[in-house]
Amino acid sequence: MTLTSLSGAAVGAGVALFAAVNPLAQQAPAPAAPAPQTAAPSAPGAPAQPPAPDMNRYYQIGPDSLAKDGVPKGEVRGPFVIPSQAYPGTQHTYWVYVPAQYDAAVAADLMVFQDGQAFKDMEGVIRAPNVLDNLIYRRELPVMVAVFINPGRTPEQPEPTPAQWGDQTTNRPTEYNTLDDKYARVVCDELMPELYKNYNISKDPDRHGIGGASSGAIAAFTVAWQRPDQFHKVLSIVGSFTNIRGGDAYTDIVRSSERKPIRIFLVDGRNDNRGQGRGGTYDPRRDWFLNNVRLMQALTEKGYDVNYAWGMNTHGQRMGGPMLPEMMRWLWRDHPASTDVTDMVERSFNEAKVKTGAARFEPAVAAYEAADRQKMPAAGAILLAGDSQFYRWKTLSEDLGGYTAVNRGIDSFQLSDLLVFADRLVLPYKPRLIVLHAGGNDIHNGRTPQQVTDDFKAFVARVRQTMPSVPIAFTSITPSPGRWSEADVRMAANKRIQSYIATQPNLLYIDLWDAFLQPDGRPRADLYVEDQIHPNHDGYLLRVKIMKPILGAPEKR
Repeated sequence: MTLTSLSGAAVGAGVALFAAVNPLAQQAPAPAAPAPQTAAPSAPGAPAQPPAPDMNRYYQIGPDSLAKDGVPKGEVRGPFVIPSQAYPGTQHTYWVYVPAQYDAAVAADLMVFQDGQAFKDMEGVIRAPNVLDNLIYRRELPVMVAVFINPGRTPEQPEPTPAQWGDQTTNRPTEYNTLDDKYARVVCDELMPELYKNYNISKDPDRHGIGGASSGAIAAFTVAWQRPDQFHKVLSIVGSFTNIRGGDAYTDIVRSSERKPIRIFLVDGRNDNRGQGRGGTYDPRRDWFLNNVRLMQALTEKGYDVNYAWGMNTHGQRMGGPMLPEMMRWLWRDHPASTDVTDMVERSFNEAKVKTGAARFEPAVAAYEAADRQKMPAAGAILLAGDSQFYRWKTLSEDLGGYTAVNRGIDSFQLSDLLVFADRLVLPYKPRLIVLHAGGNDIHNGRTPQQVTDDFKAFVARVRQTMPSVPIAFTSITPSPGRWSEADVRMAANKRIQSYIATQPNLLYIDLWDAFLQPDGRPRADLYVEDQIHPNHDGYLLRVKIMKPILGAPEKR
């Protein structure tokens, strides 16, 4: 059978050659992939056979997969972990790529990569973050959030890595290769709500893509097939549409089903696993290339929007990695573009979004998350969250000797900002007590006492969703000399919050206002540093004296 590729996709010129990753080599039932560097054994006394050719040697990553000077870099956040209801007892680790152009006020597109550890690996042959940086900057892709999600595992099992994709150590074979709706539930019902909660992502399935390599590719197709209400774009690299767990049935399933609104780009190679067992027996149901071609033909017959490229590669990402930029362009080829000759925004590079509002604190929040990845604080500590009065408390461990405290204060933070970042600055720590100091910057920047109170109520409600009984202590806005002109508004905000706290269980109000005043009713300048806004060490010690009754007994003596 002669196979003619309809794809116009071209592999870009590259600068480096990388070893192929073959996750299916670890799936015990699968036939071994061809060994391109190993010759067949010679009979005794026969001359040695030359090594088999390397069928991947011409596949090299191109310029769109490399970091470029002047191109704004997106941020890969995480890892984050979500427990699974679809597969009880397991959890999924994921990372989120947020482009430099992301604007929380504008809905972004979405791409979800299975085997996330491999697609975000910046030493591998895919390097998806670089691809997204480059293509978004040149407006060849819309602004999009991308997710790199790993297969599920129990807490005791190791996280997959670029060297070990988890076929023998995680739930990957079951989740990715089974043709049911369970993995679709992981993505659509467990992952997506978390994304919508933290990012402004379009809910239009035309703006959602999902992809993967090998078993991750058939998993991506299964998600779109089961949930076309969520995903319309599929990216498949050496997809395992074979009889690992009945995946070769998709050809007949596609032909016998009504057409779904799915656009798909398939990439595979003539030297992929070809269903030839060690004894020489050929099993067409285990032939990766054959079944990718059969699926393409079925999709084409049914009128699907399908593109494909067949190469010479073996199993892995050696062709698919360099092809990723072209695959992404094709999948999003009809994203909106202005033809107005006077639209100089459209005719300019897509520069990084200037951070305003809460977004300007993203680097500070990300820095705390990076520290947590190095060493996560133990649960059950006292968590301090809020503004610069906590951020600048450099003698905290000394002043609160005996207590375990985690300080997540941020300079210039407002209560409204803390509400935006609560999922990342508060909830991960599972504290025994949350102590807040915020609101002063809100008042200084024009928010009303009622708005500050409403933000505090919203913060409490958010915490109560996951920690219904943890005590939350609000330390009152203080009477700093440098902002004494705001005293009346500050006192009004304190009074409103104090009144609300009095009606709620497990909320505490710590009154610092009167303690920071002189007998004449004006603020004590001796408790502040030179700027007359932030407390000095004496001011922090006074705060500790007032706070201690609610801290409980020290953990360490």
